[in-house]
Amino acid sequence: TNDWQGHGTHVAGTIGANTNNNYGVAGVMWNCSIIPVKVLDDDGYGGYWEIGKGIKYAAGLLSNPSIGQPAHIINMSLGGSSPDSFLKEAVESAAAEGVILVGATGNENDKVLYPAAYPEVIAVGAVDYNYPHAPQRAPYSNYGPEVDFVAPGGDLDKDTDGDSYYDGVLSTAFALNGGSKEYLFEFLEGTSMAAPHVAGVIGLMLSEGIPANQVRDILKKTSMDLGSPGYNHFFGHGLINAYWAINNVQEIRVLVGEWVGNQFEFVADGKIDLKAGSYSLDGVPAGNYRVLAWIDVRGNGVIEPGDYLAQSDPIQFTGGSIYTRNLILREQE
Repeated sequence: TNDWQGHGTHVAGTIGANTNNNYGVAGVMWNCSIIPVKVLDDDGYGGYWEIGKGIKYAAGLLSNPSIGQPAHIINMSLGGSSPDSFLKEAVESAAAEGVILVGATGNENDKVLYPAAYPEVIAVGAVDYNYPHAPQRAPYSNYGPEVDFVAPGGDLDKDTDGDSYYDGVLSTAFALNGGSKEYLFEFLEGTSMAAPHVAGVIGLMLSEGIPANQVRDILKKTSMDLGSPGYNHFFGHGLINAYWAINNVQEIRVLVGEWVGNQFEFVADGKIDLKAGSYSLDGVPAGNYRVLAWIDVRGNGVIEPGDYLAQSDPIQFTGGSIYTRNLILREQE
């Protein structure tokens, strides 16, 4: 299971590092089984034939060697700049078996690499931290019409003293220590770090009973819009939101009314698409009311931690008019 190059160990840790142990890092989905399939050499290089065979092996499509339990998800934090017929056939065959494939777009600030560029693969680009502002596309992250989503990939920068400023992704690693390998943790950056975030979230979705054939559509609906509104070649459908995805959040409720204690009593309400960004209201009676936009994440009709809320100051409604507002949502604490 040891990846002597270290890259695969880092990726695997993002998906499934041991968690709740006060040590190191937390995996996205730690109660899972990882099948480590080595397709690159100890320096991190290899060919499409090895990658294609690895995909087929993990998908249970090889009789020699065979695998007992095929993978539900194949994460591919690797890629090359040109298409390949054998790789394409391996991707298509695995997808036909119902395996979900996730691939890194690449780190050249250029076109999307293969196998991520194939339509059967969920292609993942990277965003940096940029807190407290919205995440930005990491400057290395490849882009194009094949990009599906973005996830944290980090950006290792330099401070004024020339030292590394770490807002990369911290995960599991091996390092040489006196001729032997010592278990460590390290910061790395790249779309290779972003892809396993998505693979882990998909694992959580499957564990919640979401059918594999619905995963991509739910991720599209629940990802958070970045850049120009709607789909774009830099961020795809947006930044993945694990909580929204595993709860299959569908809509935003819009309520017009006022708080009475801890209850919001409304005189008009409606529902809009999760990514609508703006909404219009009509049929509101005359009066002085607040407008509340609410994402009920668990769908239980109770405003609680983890829900998303945005509310206006009191507005004087005249009745018989149509009102339009834009949404900026924040998480309820």
